[in-house]
Amino acid sequence: MSGLLREAVLRASEVQIDGTTIRKGTVGAFLANAAALRQPDVSDAERQRALNDIVAALPALKALGLFD
Repeated sequence: MSGLLREAVLRASEVQIDGTTIRKGTVGAFLANAAALRQPDVSDAERQRALNDIVAALPALKALGLFD
């Protein structure tokens, strides 16, 4: 990747990979939600919200190759 293209990607708030929009912060949010799920004192509502966010992010995470 050229230096100019790399800079443009780093400044972008989202990118497209194989037709999937990936927003900046998707991986960080996934990690934060996974950490929240490990906490024993998380309420049922917070746990469900974290699970919903993880499920919603799966297409983007797969497009990034996170699970390869």
